[in-house]
Amino acid sequence: MLIAVQLHTMPLPVPPGALPVAHRVICMRAVRAFARGKDIEYGFGLDSSKKCAYCTLLNEKCRPVPLYVGREYEELVAALDRRSAAQGEDGGNVEEAAAEVRSVAFRLATTVQVATAQVKDLSGTDVLLASHYSLQEEVRGLKEQVSELTAAVAALTSVMALGASGPGDQSKGTGTGRDRKGGRPGAAPVSADGGLGSGPMANSDSELSLAPADMELS
Repeated sequence: MLIAVQLHTMPLPVPPGALPVAHRVICMRAVRAFARGKDIEYGFGLDSSKKCAYCTLLNEKCRPVPLYVGREYEELVAALDRRSAAQGEDGGNVEEAAAEVRSVAFRLATTVQVATAQVKDLSGTDVLLASHYSLQEEVRGLKEQVSELTAAVAALTSVMALGASGPGDQSKGTGTGRDRKGGRPGAAPVSADGGLGSGPMANSDSELSLAPADMELS
């Protein structure tokens, strides 16, 4: 008894920079062939095929459709659908549909060719300078953000300092009112023997006026 086992292969990943919807549908070699007016087979026969039918015939490697030609690719797919519909209809205008495919494919291929030439014209110095200026802009933006954050932290610190001092601390100091020991304002210091001590009024005449009249003064 033989048991048939179906093997499921993993789908091939989309190459970097390739248009995902065009992956394993059509490649740039097939697009260029359509732009030259050729009628070719361009599909992928198996899920594990790395080459389309056209590249397999040429024994060449498939080149993916770039990511930046999504609109041109949609126009090409629509033109191919209209060509297939015209081929399946009696009296369909196949030549007109084929001419539309050629025109749309030529526009897509030209766009890719121009973009590729522009990239090749850029020297290594131009690429480094572009990266340098881009990095400078990013650093400038980061510095502005750090300055704004520093100002916000300073303002918050000031507010927290004012809140920590409280209204009771404002009465401290050498202002008007009673002194810190609870004495009367401007009172002179009193010495240990009850006198005025060494204050400014210690030797004044007001001290003699407090003595009795019959007391002898030596």
